[in-house]
Amino acid sequence: MPAPPPGWAGWAALVGRLVLGAVFVAVGLLLVLGVAVRLGAVVSTVLLLLFMVGVGSAWARGLTIDCGCFGGGGPVAAGATRYGSEMLRDTALLLVAAGLALWPASRLALSAPATHAPTDAEKEGL
Repeated sequence: MPAPPPGWAGWAALVGRLVLGAVFVAVGLLLVLGVAVRLGAVVSTVLLLLFMVGVGSAWARGLTIDCGCFGGGGPVAAGATRYGSEMLRDTALLLVAAGLALWPASRLALSAPATHAPTDAEKEGL
């Protein structure tokens, strides 16, 4: 990780990167392990929305940067930006995260799946 620029803003950026990285790892572990799936999915949804706003803002202002979400990052050549594909990828991930927030229970999750008491009709086999 490069050294931060001098001043409080540089240190704030460094702390922000470290905290954000820790949050990403924690959310990823929650989702992969299937523990507190709804919490992980909600946090993931909020983070994706924030990043989509940031990418959309850079795109609208004509900035030529790479978000760095999957490696790389920083300035790129004018024709090398991939804002459209980044927004499509983030939209797909957002839909998955929102789906997990709404329906967090699955057979693969370590947390207990939601159960319901059988109705009289279910007990009778109707």
